[in-house]
Amino acid sequence: MNDSADGYQPIPLPRLSDLVGQNRIRDRLTAAVKTAQSGGTQVPHILFDGPAGLGKRTFAEVLARELGVSMTVVSGAEFRYVHDVVPYLTNIGKDEILFVDGIDRIPSAAAADYLGSAMRDFVIPLTFGEGEKERLLNTGLKKFTLVGASAGPDRINSIILDQFGIRGHFDYYTHGELSVIIRHAAANLKISIDDTAVSEIARRSEGTSRRAFNLTRAVRDCAEARNEGKISPELVLRAIEEQGLE
Repeated sequence: MNDSADGYQPIPLPRLSDLVGQNRIRDRLTAAVKTAQSGGTQVPHILFDGPAGLGKRTFAEVLARELGVSMTVVSGAEFRYVHDVVPYLTNIGKDEILFVDGIDRIPSAAAADYLGSAMRDFVIPLTFGEGEKERLLNTGLKKFTLVGASAGPDRINSIILDQFGIRGHFDYYTHGELSVIIRHAAANLKISIDDTAVSEIARRSEGTSRRAFNLTRAVRDCAEARNEGKISPELVLRAIEEQGLE
């Protein structure tokens, strides 16, 4: 599956059980969903770490779909000041997911501390009024689940890091897993592809689902330009060469 902010959006997958690879993470999320739904609580905050292009955002999207809630997406780099964090916290609904991509890249220590405290207590201090009437009041938040994605978890603010009840490390995909992902992509793109071509794309995908999707899409574009009905290994090589995807 791929991080859709930077690449091709894969087939919508309605269930966690449909996700390919990252089995430990998938099983842990499935258990967390069952516990939350049976106990009427929110899923604990989650940290996904690992190299880019392995599907951290996609897993979060499928988790939200499984829970039947909305997901808000923001880059950690956007939290330059405390006031940048506030709208995301005050607008999020009960049990909804706040996905913070690059949560290790929050540039402001104050903003990171503020976010971490909100994750812990579901309360934030807000200023009301002006001048002599100005008051600082603690304001309750609806209980939400923050999913953080990071390629460098050692750089995450310590207050934030302490709040994650679930942590999952994303590994590179195997050749077999990539082959399944590529077949999903081909079906989504409505193209016919033989097993040898699938294997060739998987071999060149560098263990990441994002590159697998991008290569499959490039091959589709090449096939359409040549009015090819079926994807062959030769067409794969031609598409990769023409689009500079070596």
